[in-house]
Amino acid sequence: MHASETSPRGLLLLDIDDVLCLSNPYGVYHARGALSRPNDEPKDIWKKLFQATAVGALQELMTQCRPNVVLTSSWLEIFDRQHFVEVFKRTSLGAVADNLHIHWDAPADLGVSRQVAIARWLEAHHQGEPLLILDDLRSGESLVESEWAAAGHQILCEVDQGFHRGLLPAAISALRTPYVKPPYW
Repeated sequence: MHASETSPRGLLLLDIDDVLCLSNPYGVYHARGALSRPNDEPKDIWKKLFQATAVGALQELMTQCRPNVVLTSSWLEIFDRQHFVEVFKRTSLGAVADNLHIHWDAPADLGVSRQVAIARWLEAHHQGEPLLILDDLRSGESLVESEWAAAGHQILCEVDQGFHRGLLPAAISALRTPYVKPPYW
């Protein structure tokens, strides 16, 4: 029996840019175009949209911990749930598509920081399960000194590097440790 089978399923609050997609050579608008005009899509878009090392690390995280996934990405402005399902399945991240939370998105509305968007989502939907916020230093700048970072439940990827195997131990630990809001917040 795996440890993930004995502990509650956690929540993965997932950003895309600079976590999975480094926009080199393809980014969100290429993906949108490929979904809407499949005959014109670049032959390698689904292989190169997300960085291979990030895909491998996220696949392992999904296998090890089986979290429910909530998207926090700016891609929420462009795609609906079915588009995300399609993108994840085409990029070898079917486990992400298959584990989208019933309340699958935490959009940062105009003028709202990523930190506020996540706090609002957690206030409405978090039920005490372990959690991991996986973001980057650019779009997740408001998260730098967050309560989640202080509690070990947040990883901010380096811009232009993304998620990788070196971050897996901390990610797995966060998803296997109940989240308790620090008393000083």
